[in-house]
Amino acid sequence: MSVAVRLFANCLRVNLDGVSKVAVPRSVPSKVPIFVGEGKPAPVIDLSLLDSMIGPTRKILVLSATTTELERAGPEAASAVIGRVIENSVTNNLDTPVFDDVAADDDRPAGLLWGLTPLAPSTNTGLIAIADDLGNLAGEIAANDVVTDGMVIVTNSAQAKRLEVLCPLLRNVFGSPRVPVGRVIGIAPSAVGSGYSGVPVIDKSKGSAFHFEDTAPSDIGTASGVAAPTKSAFQTDVIAIKVRCYAAWARIAPGISFVDGVNW
Repeated sequence: MSVAVRLFANCLRVNLDGVSKVAVPRSVPSKVPIFVGEGKPAPVIDLSLLDSMIGPTRKILVLSATTTELERAGPEAASAVIGRVIENSVTNNLDTPVFDDVAADDDRPAGLLWGLTPLAPSTNTGLIAIADDLGNLAGEIAANDVVTDGMVIVTNSAQAKRLEVLCPLLRNVFGSPRVPVGRVIGIAPSAVGSGYSGVPVIDKSKGSAFHFEDTAPSDIGTASGVAAPTKSAFQTDVIAIKVRCYAAWARIAPGISFVDGVNW
């Protein structure tokens, strides 16, 4: 599974089936007494609540095709193989938008780092630098009154392997090639909420027409431009393969911090 999917499994998950958005409330940190003397009145706390929105879900949709001859040529249907390849690619590429700093738009949710400023890396090297950087990440999160127990560390695959070798007792370290080299992200599990449909759905059709374009596909039959090359699955006897899933995520508490350019 991709790092994004593993992170979602460790954080708050909401069901967005048939729902556009879900508001997740949280209280503004405040100092309140916790002990009351015998016979004394209890304080009445005036809570100040904030909420973060998870949703609406965004659609991930990819198409491919195979010929009927190839479909029948091997011991396993070619469309099943292609569908699995696309499914793996979709889930792995989910790491890019989840862990970037891009704002939300009509097509995608905001990256978890959107609006955040990276911490300066430690000037030390080796284990001391690791301790400094991870400690600074935890300290930044704790300063926002968010508990750092079980903090998930997301980093590039190179840094993740170094942590595995140098700090074998460290848990919840996720490495992804989609995270830039030198970037280390600390995430408190309570800081992220997600609505993810799970395993992508693979559909097949022999009666479709579609634009064979992987960068800027056009809508067939509209005034947006000529969709070429366009093929009919029925006329050319090919099988159209569609892979789709839905995802939404959001930073629901100030419990994420990151550092760029680490020296280890």
